Amino acid sequence: MISYSCFSQLLRNISYLVWTRLAQLARQAGQTLYRIKHGLLDEYLRAQLKKT
Repeated sequence: MISYSCFSQLLRNISYLVWTRLAQLARQAGQTLYRIKHGLLDEYLRAQLKKT
């Protein structure tokens, strides 16, 4: 079983990787990180609503 501190470190590392990738996408698109993040969430929610 994985310890809490190991799991916590893993989550921090994953969060950092996701954040840096979103920042790259934002720079490439000439948009803010906030706009990129919420655009991705909007697309996901629309897809989920179409399934129901």
